[in-house]
Amino acid sequence: MFRNKDLQDDRLIIFGRYPVPGQTKTRLIPDLGPAGAAELQRQLTEKVITTARAFTPSRGIDLNFHFGSSLMCSGKLKLNNFQISSKKG
Repeated sequence: MFRNKDLQDDRLIIFGRYPVPGQTKTRLIPDLGPAGAAELQRQLTEKVITTARAFTPSRGIDLNFHFGSSLMCSGKLKLNNFQISSKKG
């Protein structure tokens, strides 16, 4: 098996959705509205990122985020407290 020496053995990969109104948490839109559902998604995403960043360094775990959105193709996403850059290739 091919192994990249630059990669750690242990890795936490988080898949999520970028909080776009009308495209995330769609089942909650009737109750929260498109903006409210997107805001909930943003808050949940930030909580997951905060928890993962607190958990991984002391355990030597590589951390990766992947957001399923066409916005990812633009190169950078900005949540309130985090800037996440995409890497192509």
